[in-house]
Formats: sequence, structure tokens, C-alpha cells
Amino acid sequence: HDNAFNKARVLHHDISVGNILITKGKEILIDWDLLKCINKEPSKCDKQFMLASLVMNNNVLHTFVDDLESVFYVIIWLML
Repeated sequence: HDNAFNKARVLHHDISVGNILITKGKEILIDWDLLKCINKEPSKCDKQFMLASLVMNNNVLHTFVDDLESVFYVIIWLML
């Protein structure tokens, strides 16, 4: 959580017993689907299925249509 906040500038927003894994002395925070960016525009927040055009160009506004396209890529990824 400390690295996510200080380095990536994101907050988890869903910390619960089910979202913390502890294995071999390591704690892992999972389920980042509700993360919120801090001091960043939404288009500058890195996410796995964000469109490359949004990641590569910080001046592009992240729109509803971009999220729909990301949903398409998630569905393809799940099918594969």
C-alpha cells in the first residue's frame, strides 16, 4: 500500500480481509479494480487494459468510449 501510494500515486479503495494475501512472510494487496488516482488526471493512471493511445499521450482525454473499448479487450483476454 505504501508503494502504491508513494510511487504510483494510487489508493486501493477496497481494503478488506479478502483482498490481502499473506504467503511466506509477504503481504500482497489484490483486487485493484476500485483504485483511485491521487494528484493525477484519470487518463494518467496506469491500468492493465487502458488503451495504448491514452498511456502514450497524457494530453488525450479519457472518455466513456475508451472504457468500452477496454471492456472489449478484457473480454478477449478472458476468452483466450
